[in-house]
Amino acid sequence: MTLADSKNVARAAAATFLTASALLAIKVIRIKRRRGPKNFRSYQPVAPTQGDDCTRDRFSTKKLPKSIDAVVVGSGIGGLYLAALLAKSGRVVVVLEQHYVAGGCTHEFTDKGWTFDTGVHYVGRVEKYSKLLDLVSDEPVKFAQMGSPSDGFVYDQIKLGQEPAHSLRAGRQNFVQDLQERFPAEKEAIERYVDMVVKCNKGAELHFFGKLFPRPVELLLDFFLGSKFKKLAGRTAKEVLDELFTSELLKSTLLGQFGDYGMQPSAASFFIHAGIVAHYLDGGYYPVGGPQQISRGLIRTIEKAGGRCLVNAPVQRVDVAQNRATGVTLRNGVQISAPLVVSAAGAEATSKFFPQFALPPKLQGGISHMYAFLGLQGSKEELALSSSNLWALPSPDIEGDLARYYADPWPMVDSGSLLLFVGFPSAKDPQAAERHPGKSTCVIITEAREEWFSKWKDSKQGKRGEDYEQVKRRFQEGMIKGLLKHFPQLEGKIEYVEMGSPLSNVHYLSRAASYGLQHPPSRYTIAGGLHPGRLAGVEGMWLTGQDVTTNGFAGALMGGVLTAHGILGYGFWEIVVCGRDLITDMMNQQK
Repeated sequence: MTLADSKNVARAAAATFLTASALLAIKVIRIKRRRGPKNFRSYQPVAPTQGDDCTRDRFSTKKLPKSIDAVVVGSGIGGLYLAALLAKSGRVVVVLEQHYVAGGCTHEFTDKGWTFDTGVHYVGRVEKYSKLLDLVSDEPVKFAQMGSPSDGFVYDQIKLGQEPAHSLRAGRQNFVQDLQERFPAEKEAIERYVDMVVKCNKGAELHFFGKLFPRPVELLLDFFLGSKFKKLAGRTAKEVLDELFTSELLKSTLLGQFGDYGMQPSAASFFIHAGIVAHYLDGGYYPVGGPQQISRGLIRTIEKAGGRCLVNAPVQRVDVAQNRATGVTLRNGVQISAPLVVSAAGAEATSKFFPQFALPPKLQGGISHMYAFLGLQGSKEELALSSSNLWALPSPDIEGDLARYYADPWPMVDSGSLLLFVGFPSAKDPQAAERHPGKSTCVIITEAREEWFSKWKDSKQGKRGEDYEQVKRRFQEGMIKGLLKHFPQLEGKIEYVEMGSPLSNVHYLSRAASYGLQHPPSRYTIAGGLHPGRLAGVEGMWLTGQDVTTNGFAGALMGGVLTAHGILGYGFWEIVVCGRDLITDMMNQQK
């Protein structure tokens, strides 16, 4: 190559670089100067289509909009919040729910004068999540703080066998102070632990939103910026606590909320443990008027944009043509066309109506539960009920107790000494006494394996036979026996009992696992977790909810936020380079 040729190559390279830089600069300027959310469509709000209860809008082809922008399968908080975000962005969304009532685990049921929550037993970080709900909900939801000023707003009590109960009070300082007073020899380690919990939880934001970026970019950001999160999320909760503390009782106390994620601490990622602890550090709250207030407000928003949320609408399959989702077909044969399909039904259920998708080999469905819904005669004052929850475990040996229980549950069940979550919805909701004066409600939950009920898995609900009913009664007696050990004042006050089992989950959720997929460390890696977009390589097919983020109300809602970002085109340039995101853009638009 001659000197002249070299100069020409250099000039061409410089020109290419300058052109690319100019184009990128123009792109950044356009993104930063853009008004409102990306790909926003203005729309004229329409009048609500339903009566008082929009959560029970039964499917009919006559109710389908003429033109549908997206179909969302499943009406849990992840699906409804995603649909509401899309509706606020000018999309006509149809949400399809197989159950007779929408809302997923936000729904309630009323029977013989008692109203029960089914999945949302408390919520943390309301300063964040109430703003997110208010942003898109047509009916703002208020939250009541659990506990009272006199007890420091206790939201959870941890009872390990015969050890004194440990109360978790609202506020990081209270959390640390109470532990240090009880375990003074671990004072510095407790401080380090809380720092690790907060940092690990904060570091998850990059991990989850990185799922929206091209894979090379996701890998680079993970390598350079995600090392702290990976170091903690890649270890189990038990491993981290074993390294920090010497007191076995302290470790068991801190792990006492493991029922919120439903895995043995020796198998669960430290991140899911940290996420639960951090979520409630500032206290626990309960939606005033009950959890179903949340789903009603979101459905009204969907309707105002011309969409619908229709129940009794089970999906048979996702329709695909030329590697693109084109809509869904219901079990009754009705076809619904749409350029976007989003599954909010959970990964396990999705694989049934979208068989192109297969679960990663290391991700399986998590634990299931037995539920006891109790109707009590008497007000919360008369029965001396607290609005805080109780986590009661047989002993401080969590791992050993779980191993024995999973191997043979009956000794613990029959003695009433089993893992119990106890909450009193009527004591948490300030409006409950107005709706049902002189009555109170209690929800008891304990873990149960799906295989314990495999004998009846092919039987129809209500027709599973006397032997199934006997198993339920045996659990019922053991769970009530356990309740009365901690709340003896309720003896003789129980007037109503309704039981639920893993088969109830299968009937209503199309899976036994209460929390969706398990939370091993491998789930929180790029290769081991689920990504929301282009599911199984099919264009226009998306996944949302807790299985793309993490479990619970907050995790599922953030799954909706994440998937909405992807659908509306928010990616690396908007989020990382220009510092723009859908939620902030919507908030600024409403100012």
